[in-house]
Amino acid sequence: AWHSLALRHFFETQQYNEEHASATKDIIEEHALPAVHGFFRAIQLSKSDTTLQDTLRLLTVWFNYSKHERVAQAVQDLFNTVSIRTWLQVIPQILARIQIKSEGSSRLIKQLLVEVGKFHPHAILFSLYVAARSDHPKRSQAAKKVLAKLHDLSAEVVEEAEVVSRELIRITLLFPELWIETIDNASRLYFVYNNPVEMMNILMALHERTRNPATMREYHFVQMFGTELAVAEEQMTRYFAGAPGPESEAYIQQAWESYYQIFRRIQKLFPDPTSLALKDTAPTLLLCRDMHLAVPGTYDPDSEVVRIGSFFPIVGVYPSKQHPRNVKIAGSDGNNYTFILKGHEDLRQDERVMQLFGLINSLLTRDSETARRSLAIERFPVVPLSSNSGLIGFYPDCETLNSIIRDYRFIQGHNLNLEQHLAQQFSPNWETLTVLQQVEIFEYVLSNTPGNDLQRAFWFKSPNAET
Repeated sequence: AWHSLALRHFFETQQYNEEHASATKDIIEEHALPAVHGFFRAIQLSKSDTTLQDTLRLLTVWFNYSKHERVAQAVQDLFNTVSIRTWLQVIPQILARIQIKSEGSSRLIKQLLVEVGKFHPHAILFSLYVAARSDHPKRSQAAKKVLAKLHDLSAEVVEEAEVVSRELIRITLLFPELWIETIDNASRLYFVYNNPVEMMNILMALHERTRNPATMREYHFVQMFGTELAVAEEQMTRYFAGAPGPESEAYIQQAWESYYQIFRRIQKLFPDPTSLALKDTAPTLLLCRDMHLAVPGTYDPDSEVVRIGSFFPIVGVYPSKQHPRNVKIAGSDGNNYTFILKGHEDLRQDERVMQLFGLINSLLTRDSETARRSLAIERFPVVPLSSNSGLIGFYPDCETLNSIIRDYRFIQGHNLNLEQHLAQQFSPNWETLTVLQQVEIFEYVLSNTPGNDLQRAFWFKSPNAET
């Protein structure tokens, strides 16, 4: 009953928001506040495994009307009526609003995060450090305030989380990879998008980082390229310091000649690695033994905490384009935990997808027919470390969709690269065409392929017709 009542008021607020720019006092009194009270009561009385839907809707009402003090006060008054574990499942959504403008809501969010961190620090620390490393000053400052309070409560765990996340980020991209990527991006900003300011920003940020090497590999890189990088930086600085004209143009040309030579030398001297030794890339991780911190992504409030025992000394590197790392951690339970450490990607999106899959699984278990068939989506740990890096739980003996399709085509005697063959048949130089022309080729390929390879592959792999 409480759920239905809250839902009715929630939909009223949603409909009003779609039709009007701001909420009136009547809407707050008649719908927003009853929705808040109703969702809190429904969560409190719920006997199901998850209250994620109601909790997300409660947050939506709270954040949509955060500037209205009565709504924030209602949330604060009812905060202690539900279990602290209620908030564990919506930490990403709460952290996304940590820099909210409303003073009352901002204070309550920080209080909520401190309370969660007090009882469940392993569930929140990595996410807090992502926010603390944000480029958004207010967001970063708010997260650092929460971390400071948690440090007073659990100093060892907070410090260990900072060290582990920082060092894992360090091995995500090494100096050679960082410079290759940054020079490539900077050249595109300058020569293609004509954005010298942003070009300067990303180059100077990496110059600053390179001035503070912390590992043997980083010191070695600085010894090899420090002088050339300093020359390029000086030329770039002179370009921005001078007035527009032939002299400043000469500086920017000289700078890019220097960066190009650095780019070519790095490519020649640093081939793609196949493995990395922690003693050279992140020696601090080798010293991380018998920690209080839980193995990333394993924390379960209903189970004993599996703590980090040690890190394997060798990190594998996959030969794909982004060169993700293979990191292994020995847990305190005697098991080894393998992760893919990825850069160049915002894994916060993957984290939300896993959250969605959890919600879908809870709905599947409530339905008698899907529960009888044991239908569920397999989930894996996703632990963001920064806005562009993070850990993904690794499951052995898994197949990619690409490998499944290729195996099926090989068995059936079909062309393994049929789509590429048709595209080249349509236009040999299709990569150089405009987007609209490429769309035309894409539609041509679609119309000349069956498009059911994955379906057929799953059918042949199924042990019976029911699976």
